[in-house]
Amino acid sequence: MKKAFIYVGHANWGKSFALKQITNGSSRKKTAQINDKWVWVRKMSNDDDPAGLLAFSKTIPSKWYENFILAYCPNHEHDQGAMDILNTLQESCELYFFIQEIKFSDPSQSIPETEISFLRQIGTVQILPGHNHDTVRAEQFLSFIKQHI
Repeated sequence: MKKAFIYVGHANWGKSFALKQITNGSSRKKTAQINDKWVWVRKMSNDDDPAGLLAFSKTIPSKWYENFILAYCPNHEHDQGAMDILNTLQESCELYFFIQEIKFSDPSQSIPETEISFLRQIGTVQILPGHNHDTVRAEQFLSFIKQHI
């Protein structure tokens, strides 16, 4: 089964900045090599382009890549489109969620426990606590991926 490594955070939390670090600072590059394996990287999340992320998720079974990195906004409790993305990913991938617990630019905003609990039911979860720059978030996410790839 393929693997989806999903960077989780709400809108404007710096998800794409962290993922950009994985592609050596390039916003256009879509692949990275991790532990000698090629990984497809999609930086736009469902809060940027919900239809695009769902369409991409549907193509995963036909892609030759075995590992994918995605950004995801956990608004599945009130957004059927977000739930459709998760359901589609579950059909072809083991899910690994890396959760940015708090918003980088506003540490008073955090991911609710109900959203985290749901993700724990459908995949492996690691939470990144604290207020961290994008380079630190990317390093921690890469470490999580390397453990499970």
